[in-house]
Amino acid sequence: MQLPSNYSLKARCVRENTSQDRRLKNLKASRRMAYKAVTKANKKTHRNNKRFYDRKAKTRYFDVNGLVYLYTHALNAGQKKVSKILVRTVQGK
Repeated sequence: MQLPSNYSLKARCVRENTSQDRRLKNLKASRRMAYKAVTKANKKTHRNNKRFYDRKAKTRYFDVNGLVYLYTHALNAGQKKVSKILVRTVQGK
């Protein structure tokens, strides 16, 4: 992801004696422009990641009353550890 440079954001301080209000207005406009650029880049990255994930994703089918493996992810500190067990599915396709 490439963010806009200072030149394209127009966030430079001019050497002339400009009022504080004008500098503040320029800063707010630059911040808004940077926020929009980052938001646009994040959406594009999200679309690409979803496309790559969906490319490898497989459709899973389970039998009714069949055994399936229940995965418990890593726990935070202080949580009880639950062992991985086999459970029977209640509904399936």
